[in-house]
This record gives sequence, structure tokens and C-alpha cells, in this order.
Amino acid sequence: MLRHTYATHTLCAMQRSNSGIDPLVFVQRQLGHSSIQTTMIYLHLINECAEEAMLAYNDELNDWMDD
Repeated sequence: MLRHTYATHTLCAMQRSNSGIDPLVFVQRQLGHSSIQTTMIYLHLINECAEEAMLAYNDELNDWMDD
């Protein structure tokens, strides 16, 4: 569970930053995966996080417009 949480949070954080480092390759190396395919399982979680954040932002904007 700790590895899973680390990978997910690291990918999220690195996608937001412009560090010039490929987040997926970085996490692959950190976790010791020999195949990038193994690391890619974490990408669906990133997409879910992004969708949830966008929905929350839209809700906040709608509430603000209604006031």
C-alpha cells in the first residue's frame, strides 16, 4: 500500500511541476520496475484524480456564479 500511495502521489506531483523529468520513468526507476507497462498501472489513478479535481472546480465555479 505504501508503494502504491508513493507512486500515485509522486506521479500527481510531478505532472503538475515542470521539472523536465518524465514522471513515469522517474517512478519506474524508483520502484524498480523492469517494464514501463508495470508502472503505467498507476496512470488510471492520476486520470481519476484529475477528473475529481475538475468536477470540484466546476462545482465551486457554479456556486460562485449562483451567488
